[in-house]
Formats: sequence, structure tokens, C-alpha cells
Amino acid sequence: MIKTILYIHGMGGGADSRIPSVLNGWFAANRPDVRVVVRTYPFHPGRAAGQIDAWYGELRPDLVIGESLGGVHALALFDRLSTGSRDAAVPKDFPPKGSNSLPLGTAASLLPANVNARQTPPPLLLVSPALNAPRFLYAARHLVRIPAIHRWLNRIYKAREGERQALDFSPATLAAWGSFRNIARKVSSLWHRQEPGCRLSATPRPHAFFGRRDHYRRSGIVSLRAWRRLFGPGTYTCYDGSHYMEEEHLLALLIPSILERL
Repeated sequence: MIKTILYIHGMGGGADSRIPSVLNGWFAANRPDVRVVVRTYPFHPGRAAGQIDAWYGELRPDLVIGESLGGVHALALFDRLSTGSRDAAVPKDFPPKGSNSLPLGTAASLLPANVNARQTPPPLLLVSPALNAPRFLYAARHLVRIPAIHRWLNRIYKAREGERQALDFSPATLAAWGSFRNIARKVSSLWHRQEPGCRLSATPRPHAFFGRRDHYRRSGIVSLRAWRRLFGPGTYTCYDGSHYMEEEHLLALLIPSILERL
């Protein structure tokens, strides 16, 4: 039976991102019964949530991996599955005025009905999770109204070749990240509270990998301290590398962790 991994890429990544490509190459050569599925999703977090929920309903993955900002989306998916909540999956600007139905790409229009119920989420691995990125993005929602700043961001984060996520730093998009600011705290509290109906006993705590030379740790966008405080000891591994996990660490750390959870 084929095992499926849903890989959620980071900001500006996409279907041709490096890490899932390396993983697929390794599994094709060593474990052909495992496939890694990675697709490009919108930068708007609400639209992304609806798209990711739809992929989950289609693939029913055995494992979810989130990279960088994709780690925030992976945690949000984990929360929606374990609590049955779909609030974050439908953006506030949906449906458009004059429309009687939700557009394609939102959870309500794409998810099978039975996905809306609480269910046991799959194991979750995170690579360089950018837990505080939603706070930074949300805080910049007013700054991007200044044309010079908007142009500067678009120039720095211009679209790359290939199947990559197009980045839109509009005030509406950045404001939408506000509802994702505390998602890590919310997910960690599921274990502390053990609320009735939260089916987490069969799912291990999320496990994260942090690079010691990750430049995003200096700004606080990636925070080992926040992760350790929320999820506790034994839920993270540090490696001697950068934000973009190098292949040697993929082979030595990430792949063994994947195989342990499949």
C-alpha cells in the first residue's frame, strides 16, 4: 500500500521546491511505496487553508510535513482536524458580494462532508517552523499602504521561475494573517487540556527541526525558545545547518523521522 506524505512548502516555495524533490528522489530509489505530494498554494492564508484542506480530503495523507511558513499552515490544519473547526479555512472576504456560493478553493466547497467532523490528525513534522511569521506579516498590514514599501517588498520577493507561490503583500492579505498569530499556542494547548472529542491519543506531538545557523532565528521569526515553551522537551531536534535544511541533514535526520512515523 502506498504511503502518502503531504508536504506544505514555505513562503515563495512551490511544487518544485528543493526539499520535497530530494525526498521524492530518495523514496523512489529506496522506498517506492512512499510518495511525497507538494503543490503550490496561494499566499493569502485563508485561501491557502481552503486549498490545503481540499488536498487533505483528496489525499488522506499518512504524514504532514510543513516547512518554514508552511509549518504554520501545517499546525493550522492539525488544529482544524482535531477540533473540527473550519473558521480559518474560509476567508472573511468570501463569498464575494453578489455570489450565492463559495468560490472554488475554499474548504466549504471542496471538502467532503465527513471531513468537517473531528478526527485523528496524522503525525506532523516541521522544518524550520516560522511560528512568529504571522505576527510580522500582520504587523506590516498598514506599512504596505505606503507605495514605496509595497514596491520594495515586491522587488525583494519577486516571483521566481517554476511552479512557485506568487507573493501578494497587499494590506488585505497581510491582515488575514492575524487569525494565524496564535495557532502554535492553540495546538500545544490541545494536549494540555485534552478536551473531550480531541482525538490526539493516537497522534504523537509535532516534532520540529531547527538549524543552528538559521538567520531567521535572529529576528525571532523562527524561535526555538517559543517552540520549547509550547511543546516541551523531546519535541525538537537541532542540526548544524541553515534555515533551508541541507541534504546531509535530510538524510541523517528528516528521513529517519519520516520512516519512524509511517
